Amino acid sequence: MKRFSSSVLLAALLAVAACSQQSTTVDRPTMPEGVTMEALVNGSGKADWLTRWFTKDMGALELGVNVYGQNTVSEPFHLYRFKLKKGDVVSLEAFGSYWGILGLYRKSGNDWKALASTYIAADANGNGYSASFKGFTASKDGEHAVVVGSFWGLSPYYKYDVTVTCDEGSCKPKTPYCVTWNVVSDDVPGRTYFYVETVDSYEAGKKLLSTIQGFSNEQILVGACADQGLMCIMLYKPVCGVILNDPEKNFGNSCSFQSAIFQRSKEDGHMKGYY
Repeated sequence: MKRFSSSVLLAALLAVAACSQQSTTVDRPTMPEGVTMEALVNGSGKADWLTRWFTKDMGALELGVNVYGQNTVSEPFHLYRFKLKKGDVVSLEAFGSYWGILGLYRKSGNDWKALASTYIAADANGNGYSASFKGFTASKDGEHAVVVGSFWGLSPYYKYDVTVTCDEGSCKPKTPYCVTWNVVSDDVPGRTYFYVETVDSYEAGKKLLSTIQGFSNEQILVGACADQGLMCIMLYKPVCGVILNDPEKNFGNSCSFQSAIFQRSKEDGHMKGYY
């Protein structure tokens, strides 16, 4: 029986380890000759090589919503579009599985104009890989884009998490409000009309009520009317109700009728009925 020295066994183990490591390593595309990272990082303000040659358009991105994805060797960078108006202020943040690039662009003709970019890199303590732009102000109306990806990595995939958040301006989501009110009929004894309407601000709700006469039980609730949840704990006291132009229908009580009105306002933001 042959005996192997410890040095031979160690060499064999290292060879196996090296082979297994090599099998998971993938060479990513390299930058064109004469192009340096500094040119990208500084942002020349002109269409650059990154979006022309190495980037796949992934479509629209919803502001404020995290996008998770992964790049491949053949598609090392992904581009996501979003629209801004002049004066809108946004912040970008990205996390990657390794070194990468986060870029901000604006559409210019058939090209994308580089506005700013930075490395997705580990912090001073070597923790994680991240990058961010805070408080970027759009100088023009138009389509903008965030680009994220990497030329580097030890596997076929580069995983990322990117978010574009609107801080100020027209892109900032508005909080809707639901205005509700009753009107007692002058023509039909015992008939009560119930109205709901979604508006884009509390002030708009007050203005709406100022134009109405003879109302009662008015409310301005936070959130769209269709999202209002009524807890109908009233005793069973059936009412005959009509929603818009629908046929008459029996409801367990007036609260159940009002809840149905809220739900029907989902399409147009407003609805009415009587019971």
